[in-house]
Amino acid sequence: MNLETILNTANTRATQLGLPLVFGDIAVQNVAANDISGDFFTLDIRRGTYRDTNVPNSVSYSIVVRCMGISAYMRDDAIEIATLIRTEMLLRDFLHSFICGYEVGGVTIGKVQNEYDSIKSGWEASLDVYKYGA
Repeated sequence: MNLETILNTANTRATQLGLPLVFGDIAVQNVAANDISGDFFTLDIRRGTYRDTNVPNSVSYSIVVRCMGISAYMRDDAIEIATLIRTEMLLRDFLHSFICGYEVGGVTIGKVQNEYDSIKSGWEASLDVYKYGA
């Protein structure tokens, strides 16, 4: 397992769901979010570690995936809640490709509101993904 494997998995799933994927840290995501007028996914890889130094290629990666949409934060609660409901379901659907295709651990999911210059809201998942010998 390596960076390319993770990117390919994420890009394939985002394409299947018909949404763009932005790869990079918060600064990269902010620039990209300004040009996106609908829902989208982001992917950032925070770090990698060797799960077992006796097993070749047993690398684990800590990744953060977001599903974000146009926010009506503190302007229209009904629209904001609809965005949060929709993006949570999309994020859960997106994560299936990782949960079913790899071993995962440390999964946390949290709400994210009022992010980026163009104000987006949605959900963020942090998880460790790995696949022994892959």
